[in-house]
Amino acid sequence: MKPLLTHLPAQSLEEVEKQLSAYPNTEIKLSPARSRTLGSYRPTAEGGHLIRLNDDLSPYAMLIVLIHEMAHLENRMQNGRTTASHGKEWKAIYTRMLKEYIYRNIFPQDISELLMHHALKPCATFPKELSRLLEK
Repeated sequence: MKPLLTHLPAQSLEEVEKQLSAYPNTEIKLSPARSRTLGSYRPTAEGGHLIRLNDDLSPYAMLIVLIHEMAHLENRMQNGRTTASHGKEWKAIYTRMLKEYIYRNIFPQDISELLMHHALKPCATFPKELSRLLEK
């Protein structure tokens, strides 16, 4: 977790640590940039969880991708392994988690407005307008 903390917005750290503490057997690794994905989640053979995040993301992009992957983890824990990875259950969890961060004023106003719109109809990828705002 420690390497991750230096990549996230400072005002998000308390909430991130609180959410991750619910899943103590979760490992987060930073990976060199991958062209096809910004992050990934998978259960481990030992019964734990692994979240990988690209190490070249801006702090707010890193946080949004982490929230996305934590929603996969929570979806897995609540609904089992047969649920669709970006199905209605995941969308509900992701929307709830995004709104928690938005309502705590973790994001700047311009990003919050786009995220709130994104949360109304979440999808697996960032909208183009949000991607531009999140560049380093």
